[in-house]
Amino acid sequence: MRTMMRALAGATAIIALTACSPKPDTELVTASVAATPVVIDIIPAMSSVMRLSSVGEDGKEAGHGSGVTIGKGLVLTAGHVTFGKDTMKVKTEKGATLEGIVLWSNPKYDVSLVKVGMPDPAATSAVLNCIAPKIGDKIYASGSPGVADFVMLSGTVAGGARKSEGMWENVMIADLSASGGLSGGPVFNKAGEVVGIVVGGMLAPIRRQNDYDLSQTGISYFVPGSTICEMLARV
Repeated sequence: MRTMMRALAGATAIIALTACSPKPDTELVTASVAATPVVIDIIPAMSSVMRLSSVGEDGKEAGHGSGVTIGKGLVLTAGHVTFGKDTMKVKTEKGATLEGIVLWSNPKYDVSLVKVGMPDPAATSAVLNCIAPKIGDKIYASGSPGVADFVMLSGTVAGGARKSEGMWENVMIADLSASGGLSGGPVFNKAGEVVGIVVGGMLAPIRRQNDYDLSQTGISYFVPGSTICEMLARV
């Protein structure tokens, strides 16, 4: 059965990339939070995780995604999270809300960089690992899927780097579930280093009477840290 892919982010995303509105599907949130217990070594990395939101014309939150700070007030996130926006609201795990300016966004790779003016001193900058993880490596994705802010999911690298026609120039595959709002969230290795950012999840059509519905498959896509490092001219 042919599968379908979608990106997981805020309501600023282009139509082809499903948005995460302030009122998400509770069933999807429940499915994405259920995960294997996380080892204690990875917990300190949570303080580097950010929640990025966009504001509509009415002044209310229009949607959100996730991100990770890598130092000097720089926050990595998915390109479709900041799509069409010059500024973003950036919330830290400790609850501080910061103003973020979108420095650049690359739709081809679905990567964006945001700058916050006054970084939260309680937030720890994550280390960006410029070596692509290997198939079978243990990984942890963190972010704010749906209404569940700052959660951590665990899984493994399930597929090597590849081009996804019409979606992403270079992504890897993970066997963990990701729902709306997790886009841009960091993928950590066991050492707490960022080895990628989540950009989407795979959906499969399920027949319901005379129609089809879409269901999550427990497979997600992330841009590897090696690709991000090249974009940041670190290698």
